[in-house]
Amino acid sequence: MEKDLVNRQIKERNIPMLTLHTDYGQENIETLRNRIEPFLEINR
Repeated sequence: MEKDLVNRQIKERNIPMLTLHTDYGQENIETLRNRIEPFLEINR
């Protein structure tokens, strides 16, 4: 599966990756923001 190949290559190259599972509804926007912003801050 392509997703597995990409995930493996990212891990092999030690590239930071954030995986989020959501139903992409508008009610999830703030929750996603609260997870993505710290991830970006840590990896700058």
